Amino acid sequence: MAEKDIAEKILLSYADVFVDCENVLMYGGRQKLKANEMQPAPTESFYFTWGRGDRKEGMHNQFCDKSFYHMQEGKIRAQYIVENETRLERRQVLRQVSYQGGAYRQQLESKQAVYPVIITVIDWTRKSACIPLSLHQLMRQDGAERGKK
Repeated sequence: MAEKDIAEKILLSYADVFVDCENVLMYGGRQKLKANEMQPAPTESFYFTWGRGDRKEGMHNQFCDKSFYHMQEGKIRAQYIVENETRLERRQVLRQVSYQGGAYRQQLESKQAVYPVIITVIDWTRKSACIPLSLHQLMRQDGAERGKK
């Protein structure tokens, strides 16, 4: 499966392929994004953890698969992130939120206008119905689990 993930990352590094995927997956096939308006964006963000259990305290980094800025008139209008998942986890939505949080954190210290960060997860497992697809669903399920104990 790792080879498939690498192949997807390579394909998505081409702006025209990235735009085609986003236009289909996010916009129902409408041509909202154009390849010549895309610029590569950072795929690495950083976070700090406080030591608990077997987790080590300190700074850590995380990488998303592919990210592009949507540029118009020399300004960033949005950041698009694509994640290829070959193994889904129950708390997958928290990983997505952490990628968005890293991108919004960068905006906090910037003088530029704030722009949305949009994440698309391509699920290659075909098991997405088995995990919470939103933070709300995850919190509801965790609340229900706590209530059973």
